[in-house]
Amino acid sequence: MNRAGSASAHQRQAGSASVRQTPTASVRQTHAASGHPTLAASTRQTHADSALQQAVETALTFPADLDERIARHLRFWGPAYEGEGLYVIARAPRAGWEKATRLDAAKPVPSSLHEQWLDVDFALRKLEYELASVYLGGDGLPIAMPNLGPGIIPGLVGHPFALTQRSIWFDQNPFDDPAALADLHFDPNTEFYRVYTEFNDRLLERAEGRYFVAQSDFGSCFDTLASLLRRDDLLAEVALDPARVSAWIGGLFGLWDDALRANRELISTRQPLQSNWIPLVNDRIWYSLISEVSSMISRQAYEEIALPALLREAAQFEQVIFNLDGDTAARHVDLVCTIPQLHAIFWAPTVKYSRERPFYQDLLAPESLAVCRTVQEHAKLLIDGIQPWQLADFLKQVSPDGLFLIVDCGSQIEAEEVLASLRRWIH
Repeated sequence: MNRAGSASAHQRQAGSASVRQTPTASVRQTHAASGHPTLAASTRQTHADSALQQAVETALTFPADLDERIARHLRFWGPAYEGEGLYVIARAPRAGWEKATRLDAAKPVPSSLHEQWLDVDFALRKLEYELASVYLGGDGLPIAMPNLGPGIIPGLVGHPFALTQRSIWFDQNPFDDPAALADLHFDPNTEFYRVYTEFNDRLLERAEGRYFVAQSDFGSCFDTLASLLRRDDLLAEVALDPARVSAWIGGLFGLWDDALRANRELISTRQPLQSNWIPLVNDRIWYSLISEVSSMISRQAYEEIALPALLREAAQFEQVIFNLDGDTAARHVDLVCTIPQLHAIFWAPTVKYSRERPFYQDLLAPESLAVCRTVQEHAKLLIDGIQPWQLADFLKQVSPDGLFLIVDCGSQIEAEEVLASLRRWIH
C-alpha cells in the first residue's frame, strides 16, 4: 500500500535555528494548548484492556529530540554537499509489542472488510495501534497517513472500488467507453468521499502534539487513468494514438490538482510541516510523484506521454520525490532525473531475487547498484526496506552523503545496534 514560505537552501543545509525552531515551536504549542479527542463510545469499549490503551497513549508522543530530528529532515531537503553524511530510520517492533505478546494479541481485528476500510472509528484505532507498535530510531518521526488505498482520485469521483485485506483497489470496474472520462466530478454524497473527509478531519484532531499527519495518496494522473480504463486497452492506445492518451491524462489534471491542494490546505491549518506517505517532513510544498503504469511502456512512449504529464504535476510543487514503483520502473530513471523539481528518488526493492523479477529488485546486484549511482549523480537517494545484513556491502558501493536509509530490523535492540554501527557515517 502506498502514499503531502520556507527558508533558503543555505539555511536548511546549515540547520539554522530559524529553520527548525519555528515549526517545532508551533508543534510544541499545539501540544500544550490542547489534548486529543476521545474516540466514540463504541470504540472505547474495544479498549477495555487498560494496559493496551495506556501503551498506545504512552507510545504516541513526539520523541524528546524532536527539534533535532526535524532539523535533520529539513537539512535532507537542502542541497547535497560533501560530508553531509547519512540519514537513517531504524524501524522495528517496539519493545513489548513483538509477536505473541499480550499487546500484539490485542491488536484491532476487523469483523469485515467494510469495517477495516470504511469504519472511521476502527480505522483510527487500527492506525494508532500500528503507529504505536513501531519503534522509529535515528531520524524517524511518527507520521500517520489516512490510508484509503493507492491513488484515491477514482474513489473521490464515485468510481466503484474493491475492498481486499491488503488495500482498496480502484481498477476493478473500468469504463467501457473513454467518453465517460469527460463527466467525472467530485461527489461528496458517496460513502467513500464521506469516509475520506471524516478520516482526515478526525485524524488531524487526534494528532495534535502526538504525531504528524501525511497527505492522502492521490497517485498521478496517468495511474488514475489506468484505474479508470481497462489497462490492456490503455496500453494498446499508448501505441496507437499517444496524443489521445495525453489528452485523457490532461483532462484528469484539474481533478487531481484540486484534490491535492484542498487536502494540503486542510493539513496546513493544523501543522506547520508537510508530510506524505514517504515518512519525511518538509517546510516546503512537496509531493511523492509516482507513475506505476509508466513502467510498462516503451522509452519513446515515456518521453511522449508519461514525462510531460510528470513535468506538469511536478511543477505544482517546490520539491518532489519520485517513487520507483513497478517491475521495470528503473529503466526510465534517467528520464525521471530530468524533472526540475526532483530532489530524491525513493526506492523500496525486494530482498530476494528471482527469474520472474527484474534485476534491480536485488539491491546488491551490480545492475541495481548502477541504478543507485545514476540517481546519486542527479538527486538524493532514499532506500526503504534495506536489511541490516545488506548495509556494509551497500555502503561500500554508494556515497553516504545525502543518502537516506530506512532499515527494517527484527527488534528494537537490533535497531539500536544498527544505529550504533552506522554512527561514523551520520554527521
